[in-house]
Amino acid sequence: MTLKRKSWCPVSIAVFLRCVPTASTLRRLDRSVLVCFSLTRCQEESVVDNHGDPSFMKRYDKHTQRRNHWIETSLKGPKRKMKRPLRKGQPYDCNLCDYTCFYVSVLQRHMLLHTGEKPFKCHMCSYSSRLKSSLTSHIRTHSGEKPFKCHLCSYSCNRADSLKQHLITHSEEKPFKCHLCSHSCNQAGHLKQHLTTHTGEKPFKCHLCFHSFKQAGHLKQHLTTHSEEKPFKCRTCSFSSRFKCNLTVHMRTHSEKKPFKCHLCPYSCKQASHLKLHLTTHSEKKPFKCYLCSYSCKQAGHLKLHLTTHSEKKPFKCHLCPYSCKQAGHLKRHLTTHLEKKPFKCHLCPYSCKQAGHLKQHLTTHSEKKPFKCHLCPYSCKQAGHLKRHLNTHSEEKPIKCHLCPFSCNQNSI
Repeated sequence: MTLKRKSWCPVSIAVFLRCVPTASTLRRLDRSVLVCFSLTRCQEESVVDNHGDPSFMKRYDKHTQRRNHWIETSLKGPKRKMKRPLRKGQPYDCNLCDYTCFYVSVLQRHMLLHTGEKPFKCHMCSYSSRLKSSLTSHIRTHSGEKPFKCHLCSYSCNRADSLKQHLITHSEEKPFKCHLCSHSCNQAGHLKQHLTTHTGEKPFKCHLCFHSFKQAGHLKQHLTTHSEEKPFKCRTCSFSSRFKCNLTVHMRTHSEKKPFKCHLCPYSCKQASHLKLHLTTHSEKKPFKCYLCSYSCKQAGHLKLHLTTHSEKKPFKCHLCPYSCKQAGHLKRHLTTHLEKKPFKCHLCPYSCKQAGHLKQHLTTHSEKKPFKCHLCPYSCKQAGHLKRHLNTHSEEKPIKCHLCPFSCNQNSI
């Protein structure tokens, strides 16, 4: 008894052609065979009805073997390349998930996700990839090739998606907005990093110490502190650093260029941080306040120096004499007293000295200006120290005391 199409219902015919295809159909068929794992009721009845027919059973067994072989090969990805689907507009289905596509080559790449196979291997290292395009991008990391160039600046990279992300930096648009504050940015990754500031979460933990960080880049930088290696070296001098940004800043010391310019005065400098500090001199605000007295200042560094005046510690010690002080700058100035050289010379007279501050004070003797004025009387002078000493004459205090008798006064010169 032979199998005839008219003895099957339309649905069963379609299912049967997928499950038990003929040799000619198998050559054309390159679709998912998810329905192959079970027979329909019509097929089961046909097998029972034709169980005594040797020709049918032989044909059915042969088709079953082909079906099982198809299932096995489909798990590894289709081997034959089809240029179009079986029917126009009919997609190819993955037999392991809900994925559909219209090209066998796309389905073949997708199937590698299920098998874990990475057929594209780098011949220079152990890297392997599921996609040939990923391997091509990886090989550029060995060659240093950066074919993708920005048409707006000198930036270049080895991946098209990296260039696409970079081009966003040239746009004023900031489509990624924080739902917790007014922050907005032009990259999804930056928004993700920003959100950690609201949660306080620090998922990136150092395996060598107790530090944890909000961003992977910060952890990467921190790990270099556990290493003695300093891969970024200056080509001009012996300077080396763990961070590329430090080397970039250092290289400006070898150049006369001062790219950071103040928009309020002619000041210019080589580092952005120096310009930021300078801009505070144009402001009347003094946000840094001492918690021990009424002192306030414009820069955090000045407050740090001031706090040493409230402490009795003198950590900076001279290695040539018993002198010690509270500030590094004072020690540096003191060390010049041990030198015979007097590098600071007056251009108006033979005077020379060891410290720049002394020369600055001396230059006032060549000028008729007296910028330091007393607010209590008409007195004016050329040096701040002289004004300070003068102000004692308006005070009833007599801080200068004699250690041999009860005498006290308000000036050392008396």
